[in-house]
Amino acid sequence: MLSSLRIQNLALVEDLSLDWGPGFTVLTGETGAGKSLLVDALSLLVGARGDAELVRHGAERATVEAVVEGRFEAWRAFLAERGLPEEQPVVLRREVGSGRSRAWINGASCALVDLREAGRLWMRLTSQHDHQSLLGEERHLTLVDEVLGLEPCLEGQATAVREALAALKARRRSEAQREQRLEQLAEALADLEKLAPKPGEWAQLKAEREPLRHAVHLEEAFREAAEALHEGLLST
Repeated sequence: MLSSLRIQNLALVEDLSLDWGPGFTVLTGETGAGKSLLVDALSLLVGARGDAELVRHGAERATVEAVVEGRFEAWRAFLAERGLPEEQPVVLRREVGSGRSRAWINGASCALVDLREAGRLWMRLTSQHDHQSLLGEERHLTLVDEVLGLEPCLEGQATAVREALAALKARRRSEAQREQRLEQLAEALADLEKLAPKPGEWAQLKAEREPLRHAVHLEEAFREAAEALHEGLLST
């Protein structure tokens, strides 16, 4: 339930505070009295586009803040998913101006998309043509559930979707690793084909390598012997 609304520096309004009690509230007035301005203010709280044209002349930013009361599971899940504080009553706040638009939920800064989703959970703005949506058959079951107060439990389906997504990611990682391994093996096979090994060639190479195994040691011994012989000739 919307319990209060405060508007500052929005269009012609400098500072306006409205408080509502329980029950049904109707606001009436002549054309130009400001009824649409209240709707515009609420629209900002459900994520509508806001720019500097909405700011009152002489002010830098316009602010709209609403206090709503109530508890329901979808709201608690929304706050938990985004790491926002769970407080009652709920305070939704929006600022617009020449710079970037800013939004808060329960005093915590949030993205505009989060405020839009919060507004959908707390408010429903309708116009004179919204009754035409009743003609859409795809909405009938949802409307019946809403009137009866039924909240379908989709936790099982949500868990299944999350598990399926995790399995899909794991499968994609496995396939990527498999493709990488196949590329490595293909490169190794290409190198082997360039060498063109023949049967028995490895044994032949080992036999040819054997005399060369001590070549370094033989070269070092020869050099030491030559140096000793040279020194011996010099001393004589």
